[in-house]
Amino acid sequence: MNQEKIGNFIKKIRKDNNLSQQAFAERLGVSFQAVSKWENGKNLPDISTLKEIKKQFNVNIDDIIEATDNKNKKSKLLIVAILLIIIVIGFILYFLINNNLNKDNFEFNEVNSTNSDFKVVGSVVITDNRTSLIINDVIYTGNDDNIIYDEISCKLYEEKDSKNVEVSSCESKKNSTLIDYLSDLKIRMDHYSSNCTMFIKSSMYIEIKAVNNKNKTISYKIPIEMSNNECK
Repeated sequence: MNQEKIGNFIKKIRKDNNLSQQAFAERLGVSFQAVSKWENGKNLPDISTLKEIKKQFNVNIDDIIEATDNKNKKSKLLIVAILLIIIVIGFILYFLINNNLNKDNFEFNEVNSTNSDFKVVGSVVITDNRTSLIINDVIYTGNDDNIIYDEISCKLYEEKDSKNVEVSSCESKKNSTLIDYLSDLKIRMDHYSSNCTMFIKSSMYIEIKAVNNKNKTISYKIPIEMSNNECK
């Protein structure tokens, strides 16, 4: 599957309609970082986004898929199958955190952020004996940041009783922009509590620290909260 050719096809659609990446992203309800990844061959839009492209710009989904090989119809079917498999696998991984989760009694709550410069995609999984926080994606929605930092790192904190307690951390990265760092960021915290009341009563946030070439540290604080504040 040639993601680069699909990316070039999507780029042609955007330019034919005289749209910037930001304007194109707004039409589709995605981030401009996602559009950039498509056009650079780093990622592919999902089926629902492909349908929206078809609707918005009056193109055939087959034309987008066949951008990899217009002469081979079998390759088109293979790409569709791969996309469907990726979606199914992602769905399964999202709902089945691991084999130890209680399959008979669990619930999910989506998490988001009140920081307008960041979009947080994740969930809190509550079972009879534990709570798991999984953050799958953190997307920077502010102004484009092309600064290459010497090092970027992040930690997950809980604010409780006027104290900041570190509860999880993620890998640091050297010589990276903020957007590139966030594209690989995953956060997971297990065995924290047997219910979700702690998540409502305490405040949790992600802190990202970026050190520039002048040894100056820039900090980003990203509060996270559950979309549903009711616990069973």
